[in-house]
Amino acid sequence: VDRSGAPFAALLLAREHDYADEGRAQRVAETAQHGWLALTGGKPARRLPRLTAKQKKWIAAAAAGVALFPVHLSALAPVEVVAAHPAVITAPIAGVITAVDVAPSAQVAAGQPLVRFDDVKLRNELSLAAERLQVARAKTDEVASASFGDQTQARGISIAQAEYQLAAAEHSYARDMLARSTVRAPKAGLAIYTDRREWEGRAVEVGQPIMEIADPRDVRYRIDLPAREQLSLSPGSTVSVWLDSQPLWSESATLADASYQARTLPDGTLAFALEATPAGGTPPRIGSRGTARVRGSWAPLAYAALKRPIASFRQFVGF
Repeated sequence: VDRSGAPFAALLLAREHDYADEGRAQRVAETAQHGWLALTGGKPARRLPRLTAKQKKWIAAAAAGVALFPVHLSALAPVEVVAAHPAVITAPIAGVITAVDVAPSAQVAAGQPLVRFDDVKLRNELSLAAERLQVARAKTDEVASASFGDQTQARGISIAQAEYQLAAAEHSYARDMLARSTVRAPKAGLAIYTDRREWEGRAVEVGQPIMEIADPRDVRYRIDLPAREQLSLSPGSTVSVWLDSQPLWSESATLADASYQARTLPDGTLAFALEATPAGGTPPRIGSRGTARVRGSWAPLAYAALKRPIASFRQFVGF
């Protein structure tokens, strides 16, 4: 109570057992009363003013207007700068890589050797195929010469010619396989791969990707949008990108492609693959990473604010 004896506040005391001494509780209450009055100078406690019905209607209308205010749905996702149209270098043969002739991110010219495979077996096969071709040629010449004097040998010409054609095909195949043991750049650009030591001495299968040759001026943003952040997107949507190398300002981009099927990322999460094209200016460096904000369709502010809590509650409840 205040100095006039009117109550102005309440003190709640709680404990596990009943109070045995009410006088002690009364003493605590009087101490709290004395401290309150000393701090407030005896002024009455402030209470919230009561609202009139008209004021309540205005507040409700303002709250509804704010809740229905249209905003863009958006989501944050990791982004990486990748080549837009790279030339993928794959293993043309099954074998062991003996050397990678270019360093990671090195500039290469068209036709420049990139990767060399172990060619000992291929050289031996080419040598044997060349010898078989010589034998087949000699046999064909011998049968052709003998057929002029002996008509019975004429029947063997077709067989000898077939054997020669087979040997020539085997020789051509062996020569082609030996040529494939050295992989060359199909175009000029940057050689993009992980580490030279990771590939040298490694056995690979036919078609296994090794590196990419990319134009550093032709890049895109690859965005992995988590499945829990799925939005209604369409080509042309606005994307803002903050790269780790320049966190203080963003780069503008335009959504180009959006996959309809989620894929599993290395960390086990599901994400949709998106691609965005830079708006212009100096192209970012291939391999740069950062965070992208993807903007979707319009929605009320209340829905945008409650979308994640509602989704989390639905997953927790299970309906």
